[in-house]
Amino acid sequence: MLLAGRFLSNWPYLPSREVGVAELPKKRGVRAKTDPGKGTVFVIPLPDGGGTVGQVVEVYKGTTLYVTVLAIRWGAGERMPEVMSALGQADSVLYGNTFDAKIMNGDWPVLGVGLVDHSKHPLPNYRVDMGGHTLVETFDASRRRPLQDWEFEKVPLRRTLSPMRFQDITAAVWGLEPWDSAYNDMRPTHVRIASSVVV
Repeated sequence: MLLAGRFLSNWPYLPSREVGVAELPKKRGVRAKTDPGKGTVFVIPLPDGGGTVGQVVEVYKGTTLYVTVLAIRWGAGERMPEVMSALGQADSVLYGNTFDAKIMNGDWPVLGVGLVDHSKHPLPNYRVDMGGHTLVETFDASRRRPLQDWEFEKVPLRRTLSPMRFQDITAAVWGLEPWDSAYNDMRPTHVRIASSVVV
């Protein structure tokens, strides 16, 4: 367990005491009343029986969740720490785009909604290919320009991972699966570099 905090006491389907991942209620087969939006905080189960915490930093075009995995983790047999009041102090260990399927079906149980500080969670610029040209564009795709050769390694390709693949990469961050260097651009240091490129 790395960090502790406090649960949102009024969140409708969380018990007030600390619990393990297996004890969190699941809502399989029942669609949530609202889609997860900016600030949604949720549990990502890990293959050792423990878990870690994710938060939606931003939503892109209504369907893609830009998520951070926070440095809050507990192992098998350990209780999940208090989470919500730790959000402001927790560092990030991973960023990436994914979809909401595992949140909506209860595989990633929702804990509540917290504020998102973009000074702490920057939005990266992305590399995209259009009409035979490679461009760099802002996270929201509102601005773009030709990519300079020297920027190629600084700006990642825009990609959206399946929730299962995102969960596997999250496990790898914690040393529970082999790390693939193809995902180095999801680490916080690389995201900060990508966000600093002027578009």
